[in-house]
This record gives sequence, structure tokens and C-alpha cells, in this order.
Amino acid sequence: MRYRQMAAVASARVATCGAGPAAPRAVAAVHPLLRLQRTLGNRTVSRLTRSASGQHIQRYADCSPPRMSLESCPSRQKGEKETARNGAMVFLPQLKIPETKETGVLIANFDIGSHAIKANLASTIYWKQFLRAASGGRAKWRIEGFSDCQGNEKLNTALRGKRASAVHAILPDAVKKSITSVSGATSSDCITENSTAAQRTLNRSVALILEERTVDFRGDVIEEHLERQEPDTSGCSDTQRKRLAIAFPLARQIGQKAMGAISAMKRGSADEALLKKFFGSRAFEERWHINQGYSAALKALKSDPTYKCVATGTDPCTGGTVGFVGAHAIIFGNPTVVCESAFNEDNIELADTILHEASHLGDWTNDLQYCSRTSGCTLDTTDEVLPGIGLTDRGALNNADSYSRFASELFRR
Repeated sequence: MRYRQMAAVASARVATCGAGPAAPRAVAAVHPLLRLQRTLGNRTVSRLTRSASGQHIQRYADCSPPRMSLESCPSRQKGEKETARNGAMVFLPQLKIPETKETGVLIANFDIGSHAIKANLASTIYWKQFLRAASGGRAKWRIEGFSDCQGNEKLNTALRGKRASAVHAILPDAVKKSITSVSGATSSDCITENSTAAQRTLNRSVALILEERTVDFRGDVIEEHLERQEPDTSGCSDTQRKRLAIAFPLARQIGQKAMGAISAMKRGSADEALLKKFFGSRAFEERWHINQGYSAALKALKSDPTYKCVATGTDPCTGGTVGFVGAHAIIFGNPTVVCESAFNEDNIELADTILHEASHLGDWTNDLQYCSRTSGCTLDTTDEVLPGIGLTDRGALNNADSYSRFASELFRR
């Protein structure tokens, strides 16, 4: 079986207090943080946030839905206050509001009754990635603060506003320019219900909601020939360097071709079937998100990576591993290990390995599954990890092999 392996980044993901299955221990995936609708040329995608009459729209979950217990707001559980106080702040990079289809990110687990930002947020990988992406000024965001249902409504209303302001205060100036409003959410709105301690953890939060984004689409010119460009190498033989001189530019070429096919994709086409084979049942709906993943991988290939050739049987080239990216490479860009066994494959397969590792480098994807060329992947496009919040952290959108396999199989055709 063909394997690729990665080292885990030292900072592990923060659990979400039992709100869903634990995320796999792996390098934090940082794809584009939000789902985007397609725009043609340079056009702005806007999202409506008010009805024409100016009345409030119920975007979020009802804070106090009818319950069998007849309690409008269930009492806190034993130890909940201590957990809230001592638990780390959680950053969720994929928030989707089912009612309005709006998307954004969520900073959760404020201490009860507090608007203070916990120290761990500044070192959270997802948060740092979001700030880098949002600093580009291509999107507009609104900030909304939330609280759980416990406590006096007047105090909670004030607390929601203070939490929103606290998050705004820590944003870099480049991101602050993209903020359209800072406020507490309406008191009846919560991220999820308040029936459990885990749900209340999510509700003690601040959401940054995507208001609009401007996206440029420009076609790529793809030439069908074996371009040669030798990348920087370490420990490689003359033969291996010659193979990499073909596979390195070929990896860019197959990635570009994948992006072009996705941009021109039609419902019911053979290309759509191939995309679903490697990205799951909702791949067509998420094709622009997938293209963002390819864009990040191609950017990594343009950053002058170094490839280190390692003999089979020498760490990390054991157990069938053909390529390896460690934490140092993900943070600093060098080096990417190419195992001796990878050179036993044809040029397209070697390019597949190069693109796979570039997906780790550029998009911080995980190795959630190694996909078969014939049967594809079994991962779906997304996984529902938290109630009412769509996360892609454990789905095909965060799987490096999905990107490399689709691109290489499309190129073979």
C-alpha cells in the first residue's frame, strides 16, 4: 500500500468540551477559512443581514427553545464553572449558520461572566492563519458577541457587546479596516442551544461573520509538455535530481490543470464524477473551496522548497512512506523528504507525491486517508462535528491525498 506520512505540529488542537468527536491528532489544516460563492472577474459577493423592513432575522439557534424539563435555561453542571475558567479558548475556523447560509469563524470558551481574551488564543494556529488571510483586505466582516442563557438578561446583553469589543481590540490594524460592525448579538440568538455545558461553552463566544468577499478568477495557460526545472535538493543522486527536474514542474502543471477543470466544471460531467470520487458527495458545491486548497499548494511550490532524498529504510522513509513533511518544513518551508522508493514510480506518480507534500506545506492539510487511484477516497466533503456548525477539519477538504490524487488522475486522462 502506498503511504505518505507527516509529523504532527507540537501544538495540538483544543477539544471542544464534548460537543463532538475529538479531532485527529495531526497538523492543523488551514485551508481558506470560509466557503465562498463564485464570482466572475473581479466582483464582490455580498450577504444580506437584514430584511427589507429592517426587522431582526433569526439567524442563529434559539437560546431558550422549549424543553421537556420546562426549564428555559438549564442549571449549570457540577464543575462547569471551573472548566470554563481553566479551559483554553477555542478557535473554530469553519462556522456555518444553517438558517442564512452565512459563514465565518468562532472564538469560544470565554470564562463565565467575563469578556477577557485568554492568553492561549494568540498562539492558536487557526487564529494566526485567519489573521494572515484576513489582513489581505479582500473581505468584510462583522463581529458579534454571544453569551449563554444563564444570568440576568441586561447583564448578558452588555457582556455580549464587551466580548465583541474585546476581540476587535486585539485585531491587527489591517484586519480592523475590514470590520463593518462590532456588537453583541440579539439576546434571543445563540450559536447553539444551552442544554449542556458543551453547548454553553460554544455560546460564550464571539463570531466573525463574512459579509462580503472580492475574488479574482484568472485562467491559467497550461502547456502539455515535460518542462524541466530542477529544484533545490539535498542528498540526491544525479538520477534523482533529473527525475525531480521533471516531477517538480509537472506537479505545478497537474495542480493548475485541476484548478482549470474545477473552474469550468459542469453538473453531470466526467470531471464532476472524478471530483466526487476523491472529495465526496458535496464536492461540486465546494469546488471553489477546493480550488483555494490547490492555490495554496501551488503557492508552496513557488516558494523555492528544498527536497531531501532519503534512502528507503532510513527514518522517516520506513513502513512504505514515500514522502514526508515535518513540523519544521511546515513552519519554515524546508526541507521536504522524498524517499528513494518514490523514484520507482513514473513521472506523474512522482509529481503526485510532490503535490501531496505541497498541500501539507501550503494548506496545512492532514493525512486523513490515502486514496486509491481506482476506488478513490471514502471521506465525505465535510463532517458535522458540532451541532449546527459545519466543520471541514475531518473531511476530504482537509485531506492532502484527495488533492493530489484528483489532479494526477485528471492529468492521466
